[in-house]
Amino acid sequence: MLGLADRGNIFDLMDAILNGDARTALKIYNKIYQAGADVVMIFDEMLKITHFLTQLKISSKIKDDVFIPELERTKGKEMSERISIPVLGRFWQVLFQGYQELRQSIHAFLVSEMIIIRLLFLSDLPSPQDLIRKIKNYENKMDQYLSKQNLDRVKLKIREEMKNAIKKENNFADRQKKNP
Repeated sequence: MLGLADRGNIFDLMDAILNGDARTALKIYNKIYQAGADVVMIFDEMLKITHFLTQLKISSKIKDDVFIPELERTKGKEMSERISIPVLGRFWQVLFQGYQELRQSIHAFLVSEMIIIRLLFLSDLPSPQDLIRKIKNYENKMDQYLSKQNLDRVKLKIREEMKNAIKKENNFADRQKKNP
């Protein structure tokens, strides 16, 4: 039927996007578009697949549901195992925002390619939890470094004080020799 896209191709498109493969993703997208699929319908299917992947992450029983086509169950299971819930959540947000932009645009094909590009680069971004973990790790390393630096400073200061004390003692001993 005109306007509809082969769901297998949509899974391939999503897989390429989630793998960060821009060339393949855009090639698959153009293939789907050239076959006559409506741009809005392509993104509608992508939203449905994202929802399906999220369901698979939450409830593994869905993969055994005989009412879901075999291709979707196997491809969906494979994809959902490689992606986390937070990434799926961010993917959904960008995809849904793009879908709304797409429905209002007169340049649907151009907007759709830009949405795909946004989604591609979204997969490279660390999650907020990863960023927090990296910042805390950095702070811990800085604390360790600074405490080591402080320890080195304390050791240096102790050495200087000991040298001064020895000098004073030597000066005192020299004076004692001169003035018995």
